[in-house]
Order: sequence, then C-alpha cells, then structure tokens
Amino acid sequence: MRKLIKLLWLLIIPLLLAGCKPNKENHKNVPPGYEVLTIQAQPFQKKLYFASRIMPLTCEPLTSMADGIVMAKNFQYGKKVTKGDLLFTIRSTKEQLDYQAALTRYFQAKQYFSQSMNDYQSNATLWQKGIVSQDTYVRSQRDYLSNRLALLQAEANLRKFLKTEQEFSSLEKLSMENTAEVDRVLQLDKLAREINIYAPQTGLAVFKAKGSDADKTINVGDEVKKWTNVIMYCG
Repeated sequence: MRKLIKLLWLLIIPLLLAGCKPNKENHKNVPPGYEVLTIQAQPFQKKLYFASRIMPLTCEPLTSMADGIVMAKNFQYGKKVTKGDLLFTIRSTKEQLDYQAALTRYFQAKQYFSQSMNDYQSNATLWQKGIVSQDTYVRSQRDYLSNRLALLQAEANLRKFLKTEQEFSSLEKLSMENTAEVDRVLQLDKLAREINIYAPQTGLAVFKAKGSDADKTINVGDEVKKWTNVIMYCG
C-alpha cells in the first residue's frame, strides 16, 4: 500500500510543477505590439465622499429686552450655560426714560382714581338722600370705573420695569402729595438703568443670525437693539 502511495505522489508532483510553468505555447501566436495580461478576480470596491454639516436638533433665540450698551458678558460662545446663569448686563438710557414715564403715569392714574373714588362715594350717599340727581351719581360712577381701569393699565405697565414685588409695594404706598419722595424716586438711577439677561434654559450658547449678521457675536461695549438676538440656545 505504501509503495502505491509513493508511486502516486511521484506521478502527481511533476504534473503540478508542469502547471506552474508559463505556457510559452500561448505566447507564440501573439501579434507584435500586443501583450497578454492575466486577469485576476477580486471584490469590487468604490469609495463615496459626502459633504455635510453637524447641526443641533433645536435652537431658540434669546433676545435683548431693551436698547442699550453691553456692560458685562459672563459666558463664552460655544460653551455650555446652565439655566439661571447671568449672561449679559445691559445699560439702557432709553429704558430709564421709559421707566420714569411709566412711573409718572402710574402716580397720575393713582391720583385721578383716588379723586374719582371719593366723588363717587360722596355722590352715592347724596343721591340716596335725594340731594343730587341720578345723572350726577351715574356720571361719578362712570368716572370712577374709567379711572380704575386706567390705574390697572398704568400699574401693569410699571411692573414691566420692576424686578421684585417689594419694589412695587414701596411705590404703591406713595401718592402725588408726597412730592419730595416722588421726586426722589423719579431721579433714582437718572442716567441709566441696568438690565440683566439670564439663561432661560440649559444649552449651548452660540450665535447664528440671518443675512449680514451671520455668526456675529455680542461683546462688552457693543450696542444692542430691543428684540434683537444676542445668542442662540441649542440643544
């Protein structure tokens, strides 16, 4: 059996070696100027390239609440900010003028309301006793209700400029008769009023405006307009 296996190997090995030799017979018939190439099979590969931009899922603008000059900036663009962080401090002379006007209208509305309330209560008593006419009573009632509405509107407008309820409570105690105290309040922070802008939520602070202001950042000393974007919140 072993002799048979050795005999088979002696026959197979020469055949394998003969197959590895170049077949010169196939090259004899190749015309001059031509070359015989051996084709080898291999997997097909093709590389694809794409251009793209990484964008956040959501972005919301944070706007300035008044015209003014940026006095302080407490964050860096491209960094994370936490809800409640103080981002900007803006000094606004226009805000101060608007505040003084709102405060003056509030004191005036408060005085008119107080006078109309006294007239209405007095005329109601006199009308019940038959001393004044019903027209006088109705007119005083109409003035009272109108002045009450004007006072509520003036109060709502004033509250927009106040930071705490305590500020309004101290102003509510004053009347136009307290001339010295009213003058002191009107002259308070006469030149400018500082406004703080806080982070409404946690996110990434970036700036992406439209048009010519694209990628513009707001820094200390810059002038900002009311309702313009100062940063974009992305998350």
